[in-house]
Amino acid sequence: MKVYVGQFRYMHEGETEVFLATTEDKIRELLTQQMLVYIDWTDDFVLPPQQNYNDLTQIGYNNEWFEVTYDTQKVHSDGHILKHVMETI
Repeated sequence: MKVYVGQFRYMHEGETEVFLATTEDKIRELLTQQMLVYIDWTDDFVLPPQQNYNDLTQIGYNNEWFEVTYDTQKVHSDGHILKHVMETI
């Protein structure tokens, strides 16, 4: 079994939120939702009309708000998912 492990790191706070998904499309969707929530929280920023994963990732990085990455991990059983997530962080 392969899972996608996404990381949303707040640059100033140094904290990281972890997301899990079974498909690449789903992990990108989850991370995109989190980026939109963060950017919406900043009242002084106007989003471009097209809001895709790559553009939002670049906006967050350029403004030093957040860094978003994801990776795949092979998991041999459900009991090992947390172990692989913690190794990725």
